[in-house]
Amino acid sequence: MGRDAGSGSTTVPVVRIRLSISLVSSARDACATLRAGRARHHALECGATGQCALGCHRFGGVRVLTPVFKDFDRRFTDQIPLLFGTGVLLYLLSVALHYALLALEVLREAEKREAEARILARDAELSALNSVDAARAREMCILLSEFLRSTLGLGEKALVPLEEEMALIRSFLAVEKVRFGSRLTVEEHIEDQCNTMLVPPLLLQPLVENAITHGIANLLEGGSIRLEARRAGDMLVILIENSFDPDSVSSRRNGLGLANVRKRLDVRYGVDARLEQRAAGERYSVELSLPAETQVVEA
Repeated sequence: MGRDAGSGSTTVPVVRIRLSISLVSSARDACATLRAGRARHHALECGATGQCALGCHRFGGVRVLTPVFKDFDRRFTDQIPLLFGTGVLLYLLSVALHYALLALEVLREAEKREAEARILARDAELSALNSVDAARAREMCILLSEFLRSTLGLGEKALVPLEEEMALIRSFLAVEKVRFGSRLTVEEHIEDQCNTMLVPPLLLQPLVENAITHGIANLLEGGSIRLEARRAGDMLVILIENSFDPDSVSSRRNGLGLANVRKRLDVRYGVDARLEQRAAGERYSVELSLPAETQVVEA
C-alpha cells in the first residue's frame, strides 16, 4: 500500500511537467508560424526591387526596415553647400576675433608703456624742480610773468612780426627749460628776411606747447625742439619739429591746439595757407605755409 501511494504521488508532477513543455512548444511553433507568414507577406510587397514602401533595404540577404533613414543620403547631399558655407563663415569669424584680440592686446601694451613713461618723466620733472635753488625759482617766476604779459599785449593785434612771435616763443621755452632742465634742448634756424613778415599772434605757441606735452614730456631722456622759418617764393614756411615716442598713444592728431591753429589759418588766409603734420621715425613735425606778408614801415 505504501509503494502504490508513493508511485502515484510521483506520477502527478511528471505529468504536469510534460504538459507545460507541450504548451511552451505549441506557443513557440505558433509564433514561428506567425513570423513566417509576415515574412512571406513582406517578401511579396518588396518584390524584386529590394525596397518597399516601408523603407525596407537588403543587407547581406537580410531585409531591414529603416523608414527613418529613407532617402537620408539624398537629403544630406542637398545640405552640403549650406553646411560648407556655414563652416567657412564661422572660421572667418573666429580668425577676425583672434586678430581683434591681438590688436587690443597691442593697444593695451602701448598704453601701459606710455603710462610708465609719463610716470618716469614726471618723477624726473619733480627731481629737477626740487633741485632748483631759490635764485632760479625767482628767475622762473619772472620769466613766467613776462610771458603772460606778452601774451596779453599780442592778443590785441591782428598781425605781428614773426620776430615778436618768436620772442614770445623764447619766453615760453625759457620757462619750460627750468622745468625740464637738460632734458630739453632748442634749435633755431630763422632767416633774417622772415623776421619782418607778419603772422597771426599766438599762432606758434600752441604748436610748441604740443611739442613739449606730447613729445618731450613722454621721453625719460628728454629731446629737442627745432624751429625753422624760411621764405619759399611768395610763401612763409614755418617748421616746428620735436622728438617723440612713436610707440606712445597720443591724441595730438585730433588735439585742440592743432584744430585751433588750422581754423585760424582758414579764417585769415583761406585756401592760401595750409598746415601739414607728419611723423618720421622718432621725429614729429608740423609745417605751416602762409602768404609772406611784409611789415609796412612808416617813414
